[in-house]
Amino acid sequence: MSSIEILIDGHTSVLQTHQTAVIGRGDSADLKLDDPRVSRVHATVSYANGSWVLEDSSSGGTWQNGQRVTRLPVNSEVRVRMGSEGAPEIILRPAGIDPNATVAVGSFTQRPAAPAAAARPSPIAPQSPPISPPAPTPEPIQPPFVPAATAPPRRTGLIVAAAVVGLVAVLGIGSLLARDSGEGVETADPAPTTVVDAAPLSAAERLSQAKLATVQLLVVTENGLSTGSGAFVSDDLILTNRHVIGGATDIEIATSSAEDTPVELRYSGRVEAEHPYLDLALVRVVGVSALTDLTLGELGSPTVLPIGDSSTVRVGDTIQALGFPSIAGQLSVDDMGELALPVTTVSRGEVVTFRLWPGCTNPAADSLLVPGGFGLCVPDGDLPRGNMITDDLSGSGGSGGPVVVDGSIVAVRYAVGGADDPIVSGAISTGGVALSMPSEYFADWVAEVVAG
Repeated sequence: MSSIEILIDGHTSVLQTHQTAVIGRGDSADLKLDDPRVSRVHATVSYANGSWVLEDSSSGGTWQNGQRVTRLPVNSEVRVRMGSEGAPEIILRPAGIDPNATVAVGSFTQRPAAPAAAARPSPIAPQSPPISPPAPTPEPIQPPFVPAATAPPRRTGLIVAAAVVGLVAVLGIGSLLARDSGEGVETADPAPTTVVDAAPLSAAERLSQAKLATVQLLVVTENGLSTGSGAFVSDDLILTNRHVIGGATDIEIATSSAEDTPVELRYSGRVEAEHPYLDLALVRVVGVSALTDLTLGELGSPTVLPIGDSSTVRVGDTIQALGFPSIAGQLSVDDMGELALPVTTVSRGEVVTFRLWPGCTNPAADSLLVPGGFGLCVPDGDLPRGNMITDDLSGSGGSGGPVVVDGSIVAVRYAVGGADDPIVSGAISTGGVALSMPSEYFADWVAEVVAG
């Protein structure tokens, strides 16, 4: 068994035993599948211990005969689908296998379609058509990709745990700050996603989904440890504030596996994108947390919240704000020496009013931006409804949390203010308010980043 043919969408490539090929839709893939169900780095084909092996590292999975597979020896012709059971079929055929032979599929047999080409393609000519002029000189195959789930455990035990717990004990909680350049980081696709479809769910079910999609971010910076909130908006992207992720050397992500239970550290992340002027950022999941022994495959499915349309929200409407403000409790250490994390909080309130987010030509722009915040003036002019002001209970640590209506994100919390806050001054107030950025001004930006 000296080589293997890989047939994708009518195109054939040949891989030799010293070569490894990555299949996916990303630019780094050796064999590309332009299908939204396929991950950027979806699977790897390599030769080891006398056999070809297909290893899955995706969020959507690799499927054979209706069953999801993670590691599949390829000793005979194998047919799989990547991303879902309905995705295009891929055929892997080791050298010496008769393509016209009857192939066993599950509990019955079927005869595969006749091969589409007479001439064998040149080695790893990436997806060259079966009937074509001689293939061009192949590009070198990249080094083997090591899926995050099969890499050595990232938990360094007491070293990392002691560092985080020590910082908690000494520093307490501050505003969440973190940025990671991401250089040299291989993005790992997390477990399959549970996408929330708000329409058919009851109000109680939508709230449960929102709780599970909300995450706590623990960020280590040169100044210590700080926390903030966020929510999954795709299978591997979390929406939060820019000021929550400014300057980080490490971002750990805590989620809950059951409603109203303390969150647990599960993922690690890095900054993927920052909004050009709003106090918003997206954090990408890049692997498992240093403080968990679980693999990505064992973590379960992250729940994703859809972005709603804040332009339909009116003054007086009821909202729900989720996150981990200081009212949820400080980070602490339990009697076993383990890091104790809080339960997701939910606060209900009403939209009090909308105030503008200032444009750069607005002479009062400086006073209308939250002091110390990371929001910038808008180059194209004022955003008339750029601040959603609500009366729900909030606090530090809640920054980046989702504000939801009917199970969809209609705003992102970024600040709290008192009656003397510049944004709400000029009126008598009996207490504080919470400030959030409406989704009508960032929904397209999130969609563009998610689409890649």
